[in-house]
Amino acid sequence: MKEDFIEEFELIDDIISNTRSISKRLKPPFVLKEGLAIGLKRFGKSISSFYLTVHSTIDDEHKIDNQAISNSYLILLEIMNNLMKHDQAIKVDLYLDLSEKGLEIVLNHDGIGMTMKEFIEKKEAEKGLGLSSIQSRLLVLNGTINMYHEKKKHITHIIIPLAYDNEN
Repeated sequence: MKEDFIEEFELIDDIISNTRSISKRLKPPFVLKEGLAIGLKRFGKSISSFYLTVHSTIDDEHKIDNQAISNSYLILLEIMNNLMKHDQAIKVDLYLDLSEKGLEIVLNHDGIGMTMKEFIEKKEAEKGLGLSSIQSRLLVLNGTINMYHEKKKHITHIIIPLAYDNEN
């Protein structure tokens, strides 16, 4: 029985080590170095599915901790991946701002879009690993997401509270 426990502990150590390794690879180093807005602009130049314009009023992204920047970037990549696959968007405008609420991200597009009700239904029906990934990352950041339609535009509004602890 003792040998079984030792094997179990070794297996758990391996899993933790592998998870840490994967986690390190998921952090986009160029975004942490250059900033969220520049990273998103770089992404926009690399795609041909739609035209992405990034608007940022953030003077100093170094005020935002690395976890918030990394996860925000990955959330937005997942959302834009969904736009490319499902929404037939032609024009996407992305707004980044710091407010008393934290990091505010607003994404407007002219594609098919989805409401929060549809987002929740698809996520709960496990119809998309990407939607669960978005929700998981928001949970880690204590962030919120809201999706709605307004004047022929589809809007995704994300708020990520910030601690401003700068412990990168």
